[in-house]
Amino acid sequence: LEDLIKGGDAPASRILGEAWLRGLPAGKPDPAKAAELWEAAAKAGDTGSIVLLGQLYRGAFGHPEMKDPKAAASHLRKAAELDDKEAFLPLISLLLEEESLRDEQEAEHWAGKAEKAGDRSAWLIVGNYLAMVKKDHPAAIEHFRKGAEAGHPACMLRLANFSITESKEEAEWLQKAADA
Repeated sequence: LEDLIKGGDAPASRILGEAWLRGLPAGKPDPAKAAELWEAAAKAGDTGSIVLLGQLYRGAFGHPEMKDPKAAASHLRKAAELDDKEAFLPLISLLLEEESLRDEQEAEHWAGKAEKAGDRSAWLIVGNYLAMVKKDHPAAIEHFRKGAEAGHPACMLRLANFSITESKEEAEWLQKAADA
């Protein structure tokens, strides 16, 4: 891998970075070395490395010393703008969960992109945020409905839980969730 990296092979940098994150080359994890390798791969255009950097700085790999929400958002946004669908959901979550970065409008934008890419989970993430943080149940229902209509079982269940005025609709969504 190191020989390939010397030749500019970005996927080799990504793979070796993952190995360092797991501690394979030295017997203990080195997230800083992983980040260094992923940065090199990212500069060479490897979107997978950009997503990995975003996740590392988001705190997804269990290295709290590497957590940097602004860096996470920057990397995930860049990958999402390059249409890497692996960046959509973590970016949406970060934009809603991290108070200092909260941007509901941008989260909605990426939720639409995620759906177009075939990932309906974005509607669940946004709906849960609207229901639990904002306490905006009508908006949450709208998002759960989008996910439910696209076939997402968890959205179907959440929609059924909120459908208190129309018991027939609630029963239909519960059945659809069970079937899914």
